[in-house]
Amino acid sequence: MGELGFTIIGIGGGGGKIVNAVAEQNDGRIRAFAIDTDFSAISRLNRCQQKRIGATRFDGAGSGGDRNGAGMAADETADLASVFDGSRIAVIVAGIGKGTGSGVLPKVLAKAADRNVATIVFMVAPFLFEGIELTRKAAETEQSVAKAGDVKIVCKNDDLCPTASDLTLEEAFAKATNTLADGITMIWKMTMMPGYINLDPATLVSIVRTGRGACNFGLGASSGPQRVKEAVATLLGAGGTGLGGKLTGAKAALVGIIGGADLMLREVAEVMKATGSALSMDAEIRMGTVLDPALRDEIRIAVMLFREWTPLYAAEGAGDGEEEEAAPRPRIYTAPSTAAAARGNKGRTGKKNFNDRFQNSVATCLDGENLDKPTYLRRKLHIDLL
Repeated sequence: MGELGFTIIGIGGGGGKIVNAVAEQNDGRIRAFAIDTDFSAISRLNRCQQKRIGATRFDGAGSGGDRNGAGMAADETADLASVFDGSRIAVIVAGIGKGTGSGVLPKVLAKAADRNVATIVFMVAPFLFEGIELTRKAAETEQSVAKAGDVKIVCKNDDLCPTASDLTLEEAFAKATNTLADGITMIWKMTMMPGYINLDPATLVSIVRTGRGACNFGLGASSGPQRVKEAVATLLGAGGTGLGGKLTGAKAALVGIIGGADLMLREVAEVMKATGSALSMDAEIRMGTVLDPALRDEIRIAVMLFREWTPLYAAEGAGDGEEEEAAPRPRIYTAPSTAAAARGNKGRTGKKNFNDRFQNSVATCLDGENLDKPTYLRRKLHIDLL
């Protein structure tokens, strides 16, 4: 079993390569699985546990772009859910636009939901030069899992490895694989390695559940005397793995900072100041730092930006005690309807008592803020009375 129930799963050829790279970077300490219909390709992933599917349907030769057939192959695999045994949180990586990744991803997410496993999904979209058909199919896959899983991150190959770079084809795809592998490794290290500002696995699960929905992911790394300035510039830049102008629309952010024994407190403060100033004033910020002895004279920063942020208190008290079927959580909550208020007043006669008139009311919340609280309390403003 992986450390404290952390599992990574790669679906299809691209997803499997990335997950295998993550497992290789961490000497097998992460519980890693590869799921594929191409038995020749999966056999080369020697750092993952291999889950072969579709043997009778595809004869181990791959799905040939048949996403519907790949999905049926997943349904026909009786032990597919075993990849989540003992897991509390899973990072799932799938190349989308072709067959196996697009067809199997929704099935795997359904299995995770059955096991109540929190999920961070990386969907790797094809290069633009691969054609409009793959781009369209990738968009359809995004739509098909919009309400499945927890956090969904779309990574474009054009961003992971810009086509303008002076690299061979082999080097370009290796760079794209390693860049995403580095990001996933940072998520694992933030929760599984000791740090002075800790982010434990339970906190990560809570963050993933609260920030459920579309998410952006950015990376920045550098070494040398200007490492913080350079890493932040990469992180906030518009190209590659930078977040560009995406920070302004985020409801919340998770910032992870990893460095060696020479990581300075002022460097952590500089990273948080630069990141925080780029976010909106009312955005929630969570952070963690990790000391990795393997890093020397280097700092790495990873940021997850959440487009939705629904605190637990906003979901409480929405009904009259009756259990309701789970549904996507809305961002805006208002007081109960007139009919609900009438039910609450049923049987009351005589003189009205207004002391408890708000007792059964639901807090009015917008984007995670309780609007029933005065602004100065919500924003933690200090007011000097002269």
